[in-house]
Amino acid sequence: KDSHLYLIIKEEILNRSPIENSGTSTKRSEKRSSDIMYLINESKIEGIKKYVDIGIGDGTITSAISNKITEKFHTRELYGLDLKDERKNKDDKSYELIIYDGINIPIRNIDIITLMMVLHHVEKLDQFINSLYESIENGGIIIIRDHDISNKKFHKLVKIQHDIMKYIYDESVIYSDESTRDNYMSKDEIIKLMTDKGFEYLSNIKTEHLFNLKNNPTKYIYLVFKKK
Repeated sequence: KDSHLYLIIKEEILNRSPIENSGTSTKRSEKRSSDIMYLINESKIEGIKKYVDIGIGDGTITSAISNKITEKFHTRELYGLDLKDERKNKDDKSYELIIYDGINIPIRNIDIITLMMVLHHVEKLDQFINSLYESIENGGIIIIRDHDISNKKFHKLVKIQHDIMKYIYDESVIYSDESTRDNYMSKDEIIKLMTDKGFEYLSNIKTEHLFNLKNNPTKYIYLVFKKK
């Protein structure tokens, strides 16, 4: 809870593994896009006419996924949604950026939606899930990457992790119990949230091998859902 401690941690992280290293960013984008392509293939979807990534951040992962989807499915409509434009490459033509309100998805008849570390940031979750359901085609797929937060210990750990990452980029961010208000959920809670809204959980798709289980302290998971 001491800002001085955060400064020390920041310097250690930057000295040992520079966050803005382009090689690291490329490797991360390649891994995430490969994960998504594996999950798409396992979902048995036959074609993708329209793809949407929600919460694109700097756009590097969205671009990598879009390029692979286009190569495999010859998809022509690919979109990235976010609250504001924070892309590293604002000339990227692999997808179209759409600024939206964080709740209402302004696109319909979507075949694939990806939510990469986004769900726990959504403020009006019930309305957002309703919008997901309305925007996706029957038989369409939603892929969620998030944390599996099943108790207070993991909740605290993930809060600290997020605050440190925020502090690395903005030293005005000081840790406190109120510094993040994210809606962390367990795997079972996410599944219930989605299935209660009418989505089918594709439990047959194996995802454990996509993570290094010895180096996954904040319990990242992938979940795949299909609109019935």
